[in-house]
Order: sequence, then structure tokens, then C-alpha cells
Amino acid sequence: MKKAIAFATDAKYIMALETVVKSILLNNDDTIIYVINTDIPVEWFFQYKKILANTNCQVVNVQINDEQLKWDESFSYITKISYTRIMLGRLLPQEKRVLYLDGDVVVNGNLDELFTLDFSQPLAASTDWINTFRFNSGVMLLNLDLWRERQLETKIFNFLEQRVADGLPGDDQRVLNAFFGKDYYLLGPEYNLQVGADAGVNPAEEYEDVEVSSSIILHYSTVAKAWVDSTIRGRDIWWHYFFQGSNDVLDYQRKRQLKRKNILFFTYQQDIPYLAELLHDFPNFNFIVAAPTKMGNMLLSKMNVSNLYLYPGVRSRQMQDIVAKSDLFLDIISKRRDENVEAYVRQRKVPSIAFDDTQSDNLDYDVVFTSGDKAGLWEYLRNFR
Repeated sequence: MKKAIAFATDAKYIMALETVVKSILLNNDDTIIYVINTDIPVEWFFQYKKILANTNCQVVNVQINDEQLKWDESFSYITKISYTRIMLGRLLPQEKRVLYLDGDVVVNGNLDELFTLDFSQPLAASTDWINTFRFNSGVMLLNLDLWRERQLETKIFNFLEQRVADGLPGDDQRVLNAFFGKDYYLLGPEYNLQVGADAGVNPAEEYEDVEVSSSIILHYSTVAKAWVDSTIRGRDIWWHYFFQGSNDVLDYQRKRQLKRKNILFFTYQQDIPYLAELLHDFPNFNFIVAAPTKMGNMLLSKMNVSNLYLYPGVRSRQMQDIVAKSDLFLDIISKRRDENVEAYVRQRKVPSIAFDDTQSDNLDYDVVFTSGDKAGLWEYLRNFR
């Protein structure tokens, strides 16, 4: 599953940005990280392009004009760029859902489960530890389709202008809370462990004993930052990621790629049963589709799906190489056979499964499912090692 994450920051915060980006890439794959900014040097992005080449992760430069931004100086540590979290539906038109993160966090675990969360509200967020009647806007999972459908950017900025005209605070957290009220999905504290509240401010009692070790996102909120304040929990975790190098990130990403199982289809047709569902439900498998012919738009339209690899017009020697790197032959398409491919599968002893109406007499299958037994197929794949 592709995970989209967005930051809004500027060049003076690049040390913190570098640290959280490394923390994400050392715990997650299949991730695209958008950095909305006005002044971060392009060379910083060039380096990540080199580091992440041949992986399924990206760090993307989204530069905007400083004049687009509205802001309020209620807090010295809030800057103009923070308001771009309201603009993400327009800035990232290709994304349906994005996790917005402030730069003063680290991601200390895998985010796959968060991105499978089913909610119908415009956003999901955790309770603010200091003002528990609000959500904390430093970590928000945004339903961008809904933001665009409801034209929320325009409505929120109009609301902001009216608040400022009325003499009310215009910082993004109070504006968003006043605008949405209770129209959000409540996340648990493990997705926004606001350890910054430890310093100088007493967090609400129910959060004092939340374990750092069991949390996925640590948030060094308020003015208390891990790189300057000695009184907050989790400073060692921030410094751990700070000292990780680009080679650590690259090694992790390559190992993640090597651990993925390769599932092979061989086809003479472009209509492959269950393909879209397989790609969605099994993001940690690579699905390889090889065909001896050209491929039609039904397949080619999916070519940018991160765990799909298309090989049109394959020849014998290339097909041998493809079978050699395959961990499972998924023979569920049709009864049209290719004796050479079946011979390669036998020679390499690639495990094979089929439906009873697609099986071949030339292969020994691990399992043959009743035709259309999707539940049985899914159960097999979930347990496949």
C-alpha cells in the first residue's frame, strides 16, 4: 500500500526534517514524502533522489510562493508555512489520503495499519494533551477527496479571515478545531505521543503514563524540542534517528525489497482475475505479470502501481530469468498453456497454485482451489512464507 505523507516546513527547520524523514524511511517502505516549502535547497532533494533510486520510496519537492500564505504570530514557533496543511487537497491533487506531520516528530514504527483505517470524516487526529477539548493538528490523517468535495480549503481560509477580523487567535490549531468541532475521527495517543507537553506544562493525567516504547509517532510539541530540551521523554529516540546515515536508509530499503515475495502470472489475456484486489490487499507482495504478447490498456493503466511489474512481449531467455526470481506461480488465468513456462516452473521448483478449471496436467500444485474460491486463495496468500 502506497503511503503519502506531507510536511510543511522551511529551510531553518531542515535538521528536524532530515531526522523525521530518516525515521520514516527506516520503518516503512512504499512511501512518498511530500515536503511543502518555499526555500529548501533543491540539492537536498537531489540527494534523496539518489539515495532512494531503485526503491519504492520518494521524497518530493513541492515548492510554493511565499505570498500564498496567511499566518498569525500568536506563537513564535509557528510560521507561515504551517498553514499549507489546509491547502493539501489542492497541492496534492493526485492523492486521496495523506498523513500530515509537523516537523518536530519522529516515526518510530510502521504506518501501514494507520493507512488502512476506515473513517468517513474529513480528518483523523489525536486529542491535544494540554487542551483536551481539542485535537492536536500536528499529526492529521486527511481525507483529501472529502476536502476537495466540500471545498474545505476556501471555507477554512474564509473562516480564518473572519476570526482575525473579530480579534480572535488565528493559529492553525485553534482555527481548525473551531472550524471542525467534533467532525473528526479520534486516533489513539500512540499516533501522537506529545512528549513536548512534559516540559513546563503538565499534560492531562490520562496521558502521563503512556509508554514511549509502545508509540508509533513521537511529537516533541510546544517549545520543548528534543534537540534543545533535556526534560522530555524520548530524546534518545530522536537522536538515534538524527545520527542515522543515508547508507542506513538505503540498506533498510534494499532489505525490504529483498524480503518481498514475487508472485508470478503468465498470461495471454489482459483481464487477470482479482488483480486489482490482490495489489491492494497484499501490498508486501510483488506481482509480476509476464506475457508473450503486447499488453492492452487494462494492464498498462496499472503500470505505476508500486507492487506491480509488467513484462510484455517476453521471450524464452527473459522468461527463464523471471521464473527464477519468482516465489509462487499463480496459475489462475485460463487453460491456455505454454509448455516452456511450465517447464521452467518445474525446473526451478517454484510453488504453484491454481483453480480446478485453470490447472495444468504438467504441474504439481501445492493447492488446487475450487473455481472462484477467492476466500481460500486469500487465506493461502496470507499464510504464504
